[in-house]
Amino acid sequence: MNTASGNVSDQPNHWQEFWQEIKERARKPLRHPTFVMYFVGIIIILGGLGFLEALISSVMLEQKPEIEWGRLISACYTYFLAIAATAAVDLILSLSQRKFLMMFFLLCCLAVVLCAILAAILGTFRGNAAAAAVPSVLGYVLALFLWWVGNANNANLLDTPIKPDATTGGDAQTQPAGDLSGFTV
Repeated sequence: MNTASGNVSDQPNHWQEFWQEIKERARKPLRHPTFVMYFVGIIIILGGLGFLEALISSVMLEQKPEIEWGRLISACYTYFLAIAATAAVDLILSLSQRKFLMMFFLLCCLAVVLCAILAAILGTFRGNAAAAAVPSVLGYVLALFLWWVGNANNANLLDTPIKPDATTGGDAQTQPAGDLSGFTV
């Protein structure tokens, strides 16, 4: 006797569903100029001013490179930790997410934190900026990916079409709510 709940072929493939969700969340924002401009302008440029300042001063001022690279690594891991944290909180606060998406974010955030700790140990405490660059770049890219995927369904960042009746105030055939008793001209 083979029941529907016992048949392996009838059960959903959650791995397939997981990868489809990730792919859709990676592609969907590309269709929305507001999302892309917000990501580049606010998250990368404005949010990363501390990182950009350290980078510009390292290149332009040509001061002691080992000190400047250490400062650059420090700015990088503090920046990507903040980005990953906000992405995770945004996703967690939208309660309608699937469990596998939440777990994916928690694991990725753990990887970002480990990258930051490794970058701090190697760059700040040991003074090896070259070795700290690897976890810093990895954490930076992962944090930006988390923000992108985590906010892919954020209605405030997606361009939605305006309803054709928006300028007229809606359907003119419906009776307006309210009471005009006691109103005099």
